Amino acid sequence: MVKINQVDDLPTWYDLEKYGDCESFDGAEWLYQLDRRVDILRMHPDFNEGCNTRDEVERDIVLDVWKESMKEMMESVRQEPMSFQGFNRTDSCFRPSLSVSRVTRRDFKIQACMDEIARRKGEKIPERSDWWRVVRGDKELRPDEDLPANPLFEFDYHMNGHSSIPVLKVDLCATDSVLIASFERWLKEERARRPSHACKREKPSYRDWKRYGLLPYMDLLTWSKENDYQVPHHIMAQAVGYKKGGDSFRKTVPKLASDLIKSLSELEALVALEIDSERFKA
Repeated sequence: MVKINQVDDLPTWYDLEKYGDCESFDGAEWLYQLDRRVDILRMHPDFNEGCNTRDEVERDIVLDVWKESMKEMMESVRQEPMSFQGFNRTDSCFRPSLSVSRVTRRDFKIQACMDEIARRKGEKIPERSDWWRVVRGDKELRPDEDLPANPLFEFDYHMNGHSSIPVLKVDLCATDSVLIASFERWLKEERARRPSHACKREKPSYRDWKRYGLLPYMDLLTWSKENDYQVPHHIMAQAVGYKKGGDSFRKTVPKLASDLIKSLSELEALVALEIDSERFKA
């Protein structure tokens, strides 16, 4: 691993001035730009949960595949780090999911598919055969019969680091105030039952991400992973315009980037609310 000792050793394509526009980004624009970078980094062995190889030869092979398969995407980001080609917040291809939404047939199909994959891999999974018989209509329940699961339906998709997703029923005959109070009570009980799944209570503060140098950091992180370079925190802080120094940078930006690489779901939920609000105003 080669250590980068000065900002002048960074690649020639890197120019911090190219990232100035992100100061005015709204949530949707941040999500779009982060998604470009997360698509690349998430496939690297250091961030890919499905790649747990410790064998050096095997890791080198995986890295070579990653470099080759991500080459075009990396080049696109480096040439135009603030490109919005194809971006349209009203397009159906860019429609983040709300945190509370309808359960669809597709949700059940995905869970059934992931169950089958896990079963074939020999993983121990909850017994859900009755779920799929009922969903397919292969089995009728008697009035006094219930499925042996509590909670009854809960999606998990067998993804590490992602909490399960409960399926709820909502009585739309109730008033909004009653529904909100009921949901708050259910949420309080569920958080207490599974404290490890509790999320941060504050919204993602994307308005701070420009001064953090988040996007240039992720691009330089990709470059360092591609070339096996080590960039000390004080050099990285200087390169991305982080004003509080290397130690503060170390405690703030790498963890934020790592969390976003794992999941953009919190930002997606926030953006979905923002887009919905825009539609209501229109």
